[in-house]
Amino acid sequence: MPTEEEIQITYLITSLETGGAQTGLVRLLNVLPPDKYNVNVVSFIEGDKSLIEKLPSHVETNVIEITTKYQVYKLIPTLFDVNKSDLLVCSLYHATIVGRISGILGDTPVINWQHNERFNNTVRKAIYQLTNPLASDIIADSTAVKEMLLSEFSLSSSDVHVVPIAGVDMETYRPKGSGSENEKVTVGTLGTLTKQKNHEVVLEMAEIFEGSVVEFVVAGDGPRREELELKVSKRNIDNIRFEGYVQEPWRFLQSLDVYFQPSLYEGLCITVIEAMACGLPVVGSDVGGISQTVEHRRTGFIANPEDIDSFTDHLRKLISDPELRTEMGEASRDRVKERYSANSLEKEFCAIVDQY
Repeated sequence: MPTEEEIQITYLITSLETGGAQTGLVRLLNVLPPDKYNVNVVSFIEGDKSLIEKLPSHVETNVIEITTKYQVYKLIPTLFDVNKSDLLVCSLYHATIVGRISGILGDTPVINWQHNERFNNTVRKAIYQLTNPLASDIIADSTAVKEMLLSEFSLSSSDVHVVPIAGVDMETYRPKGSGSENEKVTVGTLGTLTKQKNHEVVLEMAEIFEGSVVEFVVAGDGPRREELELKVSKRNIDNIRFEGYVQEPWRFLQSLDVYFQPSLYEGLCITVIEAMACGLPVVGSDVGGISQTVEHRRTGFIANPEDIDSFTDHLRKLISDPELRTEMGEASRDRVKERYSANSLEKEFCAIVDQY
């Protein structure tokens, strides 16, 4: 049972499907001291049940299960339930808008966590702008997201805090142990198979390096899997395989030599940070949080998501130079330890929450 000294937090999130925001939620709640914070998670959609199982046992989870817009009435109890909380934390677009309205009804401070540097459409953007004054604080996943919020909306720098939600456990995400040298070089990418992740470039890289010692591996599932596999089959690309959903992403990352993330856009991009924690050099897009997480020519290389020549050159450098891979991989892990660890997430989040 919560005590009077505990801070009562309702963490409202649009869905518990697999994604960066959800991964961050799990990691955050696993490091928050339960004797200080009593957290209740409320989600509109259940999604991945295994995600709920990763939450601490003391965290209560409520799933509303809204499957169509005609079931919005199910939100009414939630709008009033926040009266019982000292603070409402909202993650992802729909939860953010509902949370801002709920905060008014309950006279409850509302903290919004913005995870992406773009909105799906102009209507969402307009509603976000209209409800901005209802937020007590806004947290951006990365400096890139903060820059977007400052440029797109009437916000000052002091209105937005940058707190990367990565929260990487450095003991779990660690480099693979040393072993016998293997001629094969494995380049991998991990994430939901959507257009945002720009997997066409992964296929193109596989074609370019066909016939060499390089193997490309795509981990993750999603709406484009069948389409991408069909493209591989039609083009007879024989040095790429689809791993599907991976239960333990750190094991997948530890099987790689180079991590590749050619996304069209991103917020923080937790998978890049996880790869770096596993001591991998990264070749990624110069977008969103990737451009600020990956230090060009120190922890990896970045390029425009459509610059095939640059991606090819960067991958070729790493594939042909194991010493460079080791050097960049070590620098990558040091950078994550300094800026994106679980301890950093707890410290920075609590510094904001404790103001209320």
